[in-house]
Amino acid sequence: MQKILFDTYEYNDKCRFVLGNNGKNPLICIGINPSNATNQRSDKTIAKIQKIIQYNGYDGFMMINLCSKISPYPKDIPYKLADCYHNENLRHIENVSKKYPNSDVLACWGNSFYMREYLPQILLDIVNKLGKHRKWFYLKDLTKKGNPRHPLARYIPFNSELKIFDIHSYIAKNQYVKSLSCHTK
Repeated sequence: MQKILFDTYEYNDKCRFVLGNNGKNPLICIGINPSNATNQRSDKTIAKIQKIIQYNGYDGFMMINLCSKISPYPKDIPYKLADCYHNENLRHIENVSKKYPNSDVLACWGNSFYMREYLPQILLDIVNKLGKHRKWFYLKDLTKKGNPRHPLARYIPFNSELKIFDIHSYIAKNQYVKSLSCHTK
């Protein structure tokens, strides 16, 4: 029998909705899509997140994603919103929000955010489920495109301090970008 590494693991055969370790002060981390980590097997992203949260004084984490479809490659994010299991993902995120009503949030999805037109709407839905009162952070600096960096970006050391992220301005900017891209096709 394999050792359980993470005490929270919510999934089905195609999706991972939540992975993490409970604590009194966990950090909610939002990536683009889940790779192959399970409750018995970590991956590079989760291993780095664990070191970053420890350095920043958190005692656990809950990893959620904009799209819950499992794939090690963001390019494999479904083209259709329906294939992302969005409503089921939101139910799991709402449960995390209720369990940890005061937890901070780390935005860490990288430039893959622009791969699908529906991702800004998904982010807005997630922010609404988490509530507008939370503190949001990002790692080191934003990408040239203005996105929060993925933890595996080469510029992100394990001892990265979290920086305040204005999620509401980010959403407003990206809703505008989305509406422009829809009208220019």
